[in-house]
Amino acid sequence: MRSLCIGTLITLLLLSGTAQAEAENNHVPQDCRDGTIILASNNIVSSDLEVLGGWIRPCLMVEERKREPFTIVITGNGGDVGAMTALYDMVATMDGRELITMRGFGSLASATIPLFMMGKKREIGPNTKFMFHQVRGYADGILTTRDDIERTNFNNGALDQYVSIVVKNSKLTKEQVLKMMDDSIVVGADEAIKMGLAHVILPER
Repeated sequence: MRSLCIGTLITLLLLSGTAQAEAENNHVPQDCRDGTIILASNNIVSSDLEVLGGWIRPCLMVEERKREPFTIVITGNGGDVGAMTALYDMVATMDGRELITMRGFGSLASATIPLFMMGKKREIGPNTKFMFHQVRGYADGILTTRDDIERTNFNNGALDQYVSIVVKNSKLTKEQVLKMMDDSIVVGADEAIKMGLAHVILPER
């Protein structure tokens, strides 16, 4: 696996893609041509699609020069499953996906797990943990019977999408993923390699 260049330059300037993104995540404008993008998310939201797309598009959609491999460093506590599937689809269907190495650190929880699977090459730190749990829905005020049915249908659809992405990009079966979600399982680095969630554990230096 390509190692992260020590001389990689990451510009640290505060940015928000939209007012919602600013409220949820303090994003930092980045250029994949520096070799690394850092995606740290407290709560994945739909506006992250514009933010992440703006970061990686310059390196995957160029014609006048050779495209270079780059790394997306990711950590996060999950978020909206609809936003997650949009982000995953955007990257997974891009020409040049093979250039992306995903590197997971800390907590990769809930909806962050499929985002980690956007890359064909996936690395993790020795203390990285994956947390699975059931899809959650939130509502304010009183729900009508129709509201409850619609929410249930949406959550069932989101669950199917989540499980499908994990199964497609790992050694796990649908039944295993569902069981892990039901039991709120936390998976350490060694187990993650066995399950095919990640490919390499980065050594401490």
